[in-house]
Amino acid sequence: MSTLIDKAKVHWEARDGFAMPVVILALVVMSTIAVAALTTASDEQKSARAVREAGLAFYDAEAGLWESWANWPADNIVSAIDQGDSLDLGWKSLDNGAEYRGKIFRWGPSTFGLRVESRGAGPFGGQQWLSLLVNYESSWGIGRCCDAAALVDGVVHMEESEDSIIGQDAHPPGWEAAGVCTNGLEDGPGLIVRDLGDLDLEDGTVDGVPPIIEDTTITDSTFSDFGDKTWEDLKAQADHTVDQYTIHPAPSYTNGGTVCDTSDPENWGSPDPNDPCFDYFPIILIQDQVHAEDTYGQGILILDWDEVTHLGSEIDLEDGMVYNGIILGKGCLEIQRGSTLNGAAFMDGTFFNESLCDDDDPLDVKEEAVLQYSTCAIERAIKGAGLEGFSDATAGYTLLKTRAFAQLPR
Repeated sequence: MSTLIDKAKVHWEARDGFAMPVVILALVVMSTIAVAALTTASDEQKSARAVREAGLAFYDAEAGLWESWANWPADNIVSAIDQGDSLDLGWKSLDNGAEYRGKIFRWGPSTFGLRVESRGAGPFGGQQWLSLLVNYESSWGIGRCCDAAALVDGVVHMEESEDSIIGQDAHPPGWEAAGVCTNGLEDGPGLIVRDLGDLDLEDGTVDGVPPIIEDTTITDSTFSDFGDKTWEDLKAQADHTVDQYTIHPAPSYTNGGTVCDTSDPENWGSPDPNDPCFDYFPIILIQDQVHAEDTYGQGILILDWDEVTHLGSEIDLEDGMVYNGIILGKGCLEIQRGSTLNGAAFMDGTFFNESLCDDDDPLDVKEEAVLQYSTCAIERAIKGAGLEGFSDATAGYTLLKTRAFAQLPR
């Protein structure tokens, strides 16, 4: 028995140093916990600081964005930016020591992006990017005229597939090459009508952005009120009144062909940039029924109406007649037999005159005819005719009607 006890004693007495590993293990565990706690605290601190700096950078970028917008460069500087290129506005400082840099990107003929990068003050300053969508508006109209290739209250009639109403903006042939169409192309709707039930398009083509709009708010006042001007004010601006059945407009001159003869009611200007009548855009008041045939005209044609009978007039573009400008008024417009209107039509069919228009409608486009939307022709006609006072024209850079700004990823 004593031998067994002695052996056990020896066995337990031989386990020297057991406490040391336990202590070391405990120290390792405690050190790990301490390091983890310190690391977590440091990460939380960095995270909080990052959130704070990101928030400050966002407001720095927003401040820089609106400051850049408020100090938008002159038109000649911005218009010189090539499509796809950008203009660096340079780094600027804010009152809190932060900095921002704006860049203007040209995405299209009249569409721009203003992008601002900010960086906060100090070594831990955050960064942020914000942008605005900007559009250059250079739209011209008389009242609501020229929002589309044609705005009509009444029946619109077309026949063949070669007959077209086109809302995609285009310059009249030769004008852009001559340097007279410097505005960007601004596509519009093909047709705006009060009632879709008035459309009789058969095989005709209507295109635009969008092709057709129904606007039930169109009334007589749409065609009679021009801001603080009236229909009678507009008529009073006419240079000539034409009531003969057939007319072949052609430029005429005085002084041996060197001066445009603006006294001639059959002189409706010239399409030739080298012609003395190229910048002549007369306002012609159409009374009764007038057929303009196989030549050229530019300016503004106004269809008159009779206040007693409440019946309007008719203008026909026929046999390859080309007109650059605006045709508006009360009655009916017929574009036919290969003729073209570059600009816009603005027709109030409420005053449709059956005795004049026969089987026609307030707007007829037929027999390989084209109504082509052209903001250049519209703008030049309004300016050339001296109707800026009747125009709701805007010219300048405006924010697009979308979300004011969008946060961009780094």
